[in-house]
Amino acid sequence: MPFWDHQALLDEANEVNRIEGVVHRKNYTGPCFFHDEKNYPELLTLKQTFESIYGEFGLVTAGYIFGYPGDQYDWHSDGNTERALRHKWEDNPTHEMWKRFSFHKFERGQEVTAGFNIVLEGTDPVEFQKNQLKEVYNAAILAVDEQHRVIVTQKRIVAVLQFRDATYDEVVQRVIRVDNDSLF
Repeated sequence: MPFWDHQALLDEANEVNRIEGVVHRKNYTGPCFFHDEKNYPELLTLKQTFESIYGEFGLVTAGYIFGYPGDQYDWHSDGNTERALRHKWEDNPTHEMWKRFSFHKFERGQEVTAGFNIVLEGTDPVEFQKNQLKEVYNAAILAVDEQHRVIVTQKRIVAVLQFRDATYDEVVQRVIRVDNDSLF
């Protein structure tokens, strides 16, 4: 039984997309990413519940990712994407995009290393370049610092917790340990 409320997250995500996504889609090609859990109560609840079960992992951010058929988002690692965005911000700090995206607010070295993703809508698989894994999932911990992609063929909405201090292995090992301990 999941510890999150799927419908509440989906409802909140659709409201965020209704308000924020219109502006984004007029100006940018590719998936929309909004993270600011203090303004999104369901995301805050997701983050707090995760941490109450599995403990704290240092800096963790929460957000929604929206993808639509035709979005251009090929092989990437989330950390490299954040570094590239930060570099663009440093070159042009007054650009309109920075009012909507806060990637540049993280210090160097705080790029995302792992993600706990919950697919709220859509069934397109994630692909990892390293091991050629192609997987459809409902919820998963992903090594988003490795090259991966999703070819979006239908609307896709994902709620995500992003780990910025803990590695993928650290997150997975603790989740497995806590889940196994709760079985006995």
